[in-house]
Amino acid sequence: MIEPQAGHTIAFWQKELEGLLYPRSDTARLDAQYLLGEITSHSLSWVMSHPEYQLGNLQTRLIIDAMLKLSAGIPLPYITGKAFFYNLEFVITPAVLIPRPETELMVEHALAWCASHAVSTVLDVGTGSGCIAISLATHVSNSTITAIDISSDALEIARQNAELNRVSERIHFIQGDLAADLTGQYDLVCANLPYIPTPDLEQLTVVRYEPKVSLDGGANGLELISLLLAQLPRRMEPVSCALLEIEYRQGEAVVDLAKSTFPAAYISLEKDLAGNDRLLVIKNGVNA
Repeated sequence: MIEPQAGHTIAFWQKELEGLLYPRSDTARLDAQYLLGEITSHSLSWVMSHPEYQLGNLQTRLIIDAMLKLSAGIPLPYITGKAFFYNLEFVITPAVLIPRPETELMVEHALAWCASHAVSTVLDVGTGSGCIAISLATHVSNSTITAIDISSDALEIARQNAELNRVSERIHFIQGDLAADLTGQYDLVCANLPYIPTPDLEQLTVVRYEPKVSLDGGANGLELISLLLAQLPRRMEPVSCALLEIEYRQGEAVVDLAKSTFPAAYISLEKDLAGNDRLLVIKNGVNA
């Protein structure tokens, strides 16, 4: 580890951070620049155009502290307290899962459904940080969104994020277990539930820092997904859409579950940018 002395430049610290971040991030340079921007209280563009800027004593102590945390495996968003999802900024704490880029696939499909159908009611199950509900509220102005989560701590973060992104008046936050206690029906349902099989959790470093309740999907990873699918027929409008994020090995199993629950619906799987099955799509009351 570098000695904590002032006078090193942004270029120097960027190189050090990139070396530390590279094994765990596909965007190590951007992450390093973002962290330097947070520490120096400057924009990303400023950091990129001022490699000669020398960090002072306090800034140096902050960068060393951040590097120690990164070395311990703490994810960058938990260090900065921020993450970006669908071009929006979110407050992030260890009470919520860090938003993943692959989850943006769900938002894209949700917005496409909203663009081609009359959508007035949306349900986001397992809202966590609120990234899905808030992204939809930002882009679809004529819908009311219900966001539910079993964790009161997660809901508090989601409410903060709704206020941060100025959509709090259009999202109704509820503490509850999936859709069991809800009433009414919805035009669109989104759910990013825990889907990692319990035996696989031990092999993942994320479980050391991210909330286990947001990761553990039970013995086969489908415990909560199957429960929600059983509840959805009573919660969905005759013409409606449900989008569920899945683990890449679960495609065939979730399609079978969905077909048993929605025998007349159009059911498909969508792949993420890596070519893996990522999204279960259930279109109720339509042919395609």
